[in-house]
Amino acid sequence: MLCEDIDWIGSMAGAASKSSVAAPLGLANLPYFARVTHEGLDLARRQRPVDAARFEMANAKVVAAARHSTKLLDDTHKNFASITAEFDGIRADHQSHFGPLMSIFTVDGWLIGSSRTTSYQTNWTIDKATEGPREQNPHYVASFEMGRKLAEISLLFGHEPRTQELGTDFASADFKMEDVDTADFAAAHLGDALPVSVADVLIMVEAAVNTALVVLEPASTRFRNPVFRARFVAASHALSAIQRVLAEWETSVRPGPALSAVVTSADAASLLGMRALRNRAMHYGIPSALNNLGPRLDGYGLVEATTDGLDFQRVDGLTVSLLQRISEAFGISSSR
Repeated sequence: MLCEDIDWIGSMAGAASKSSVAAPLGLANLPYFARVTHEGLDLARRQRPVDAARFEMANAKVVAAARHSTKLLDDTHKNFASITAEFDGIRADHQSHFGPLMSIFTVDGWLIGSSRTTSYQTNWTIDKATEGPREQNPHYVASFEMGRKLAEISLLFGHEPRTQELGTDFASADFKMEDVDTADFAAAHLGDALPVSVADVLIMVEAAVNTALVVLEPASTRFRNPVFRARFVAASHALSAIQRVLAEWETSVRPGPALSAVVTSADAASLLGMRALRNRAMHYGIPSALNNLGPRLDGYGLVEATTDGLDFQRVDGLTVSLLQRISEAFGISSSR
């Protein structure tokens, strides 16, 4: 799983670097890169502790922040109040540099990120994120270090990293990076009675869903297993995050009824009930109690081993369907 994820990450990075929209793709992919790096280091420490000692990272805090961001609100280290407080601080930092503005990143009108989401994922201030020329910029340095460490870990486990050409690219997609008024965008897209920090949380959730659907799609054929696991994790955390926000703010969220219909559905309950699969999709290392696994099976056989009577095809279809329904409930965030 780790070695296939490393090939997947490397292939996505290669595809992004050849694109005219490398910057927003890189920012959208950051949480995936960080998860594979963090979990790969953890596996190395458990299985090759002596060798793993040389893999300590200068950017460990950034990797941890970006990896934790994949959990959205399902994070034992934080709660809803502390996360909205972080976004309040990020908004104040943005305000001191850009006034009322923030940047949003979209593909064909579908939101895949914002400048404040990126600040949350890196735990960097604007001053930190923009310091230095290209090869000394923190984004470049952190990304380069993650790539180097992943290659070293892969070789430690006997696998020569192999990148592949992805089946499709984004040549025909309409990528945009737009500066928008923070309050106006939040009011128009999510509701004018919603605190901006809560809107930021929903923007982060929406971006995670759309990124899983749109940005990962070019890799979905050649890297079926990594994309399935990434999408399953995204759907699981998005559903629980939306449930938490709606429990307090449903009447203030413009797409609240549409989102509620998705997260209270039988399909959502079914997916959220697959906690064991979520854990195995997120982390490397397989408990000895799981049987009938194999590297050539769809999803390595993890669906069948962790659920009662379900198979990979069914859960893959359920995952994509729920992500699509959540995305459609949020709706287009800018004009096409």
